[in-house]
Amino acid sequence: MEYDFCVLITTYNRPEKLYNLLDDIEFNKKNYKILVVVFDDGSTEKLDLTNRDVVKIGMFPNMGKRKYYVTFNATFSFVKNVNSKYFIYLPDDVSLVNNFFDDSKRIYDSITST
Repeated sequence: MEYDFCVLITTYNRPEKLYNLLDDIEFNKKNYKILVVVFDDGSTEKLDLTNRDVVKIGMFPNMGKRKYYVTFNATFSFVKNVNSKYFIYLPDDVSLVNNFFDDSKRIYDSITST
């Protein structure tokens, strides 16, 4: 399947912040086909994504700051098989502005290639 956007989110023990971000993505989605992939870095708090249209990748044990590169590398390993026009990498504690995907697409497409 081809996606317009693939959104990669890393999270650890902040389910409420993640839920807020997922709500922002859903609100801004419009008619875009978006694949959302959550990389959970070994959270000990319950993370319920059953009613969300996301793929969850569990990392165990927690990699923490010293081994964050392991989680980061896992995101790259995952996306090399994803067919998407745009890839966006987000931490779980950000909020999206209105028209986030439209604006991201417009800004990226305006960059000239050399």
